[in-house]
Amino acid sequence: MCLLQLMLSSDEDSFGGFENLSKKYNTEFASTEADYDGRPHSIQVGHKACGVFCMHLARVDKTRLVS
Repeated sequence: MCLLQLMLSSDEDSFGGFENLSKKYNTEFASTEADYDGRPHSIQVGHKACGVFCMHLARVDKTRLVS
């Protein structure tokens, strides 16, 4: 599992969005260990927004990461 912080969202008010996926909530997202499109971890967000996430390196379980 990795913890991710939202850095940029297309759903922000400044981009004409509804702020459903917004930095103002300061929410951390936890990835699931599921192989999706050849990637070892994935998260699910709303289908009407895109986001840029940053991994919390200090809080990553490094024994479970796959290179």
